[in-house]
Amino acid sequence: FRATEQAFGHRRIWHKLQRKLERADLPLRTVEFAYLIVGCAFVVAFFAAVSGRSSVGILIALAIGGAIPYLFVSFKAKRRMNAFEDQLPDLLVTLAASLKAGHSFKQGIQTVVDEGQEPASKELGRVITDTRLGRPMDEALAETAERIGSKNFAFVITAVTIQRQVGGSLAGLFDMVADTVRQRQQFARKIKGLTAMGRAS
Repeated sequence: FRATEQAFGHRRIWHKLQRKLERADLPLRTVEFAYLIVGCAFVVAFFAAVSGRSSVGILIALAIGGAIPYLFVSFKAKRRMNAFEDQLPDLLVTLAASLKAGHSFKQGIQTVVDEGQEPASKELGRVITDTRLGRPMDEALAETAERIGSKNFAFVITAVTIQRQVGGSLAGLFDMVADTVRQRQQFARKIKGLTAMGRAS
């Protein structure tokens, strides 16, 4: 039982590292990232030992060295997710305009890929690639939402999935959801501004 629990824990950590790399869009494999964390930890600990630090200081240096690459990747992933969320309302408006022009949903996504900017164009480009390989559109979009880690995009995908199942105008849905997402972002910025002094103190 303990061996199974440990294996599950290792897989979960490995999966978490993989997700971080995907969200940060860094050209590293998970095993390379793990080696980088271990390597940085031992390098910093070595310099702490050479400088005559105590055992506790060396352990602290080991932890700090291992945290440096992880925090860097987390920062990159967070910044990329925020950039995607900033692009999301315009992305939805573009999709709505494409659908109103008579294009299909897949063609609308292709329009965003062709005319959009990173990271939205790259992430939706992966959706197009997955669907060409035979994967259902709903699954490819859900995987993209999980990979990016954007709650707003996950909300959009849920609304799109329901609308495609029950029928109706996707263009009108995208206009409505774009407005909702924009209001959510404005509300979040307002809360962040109002609580900035409290968080700083």
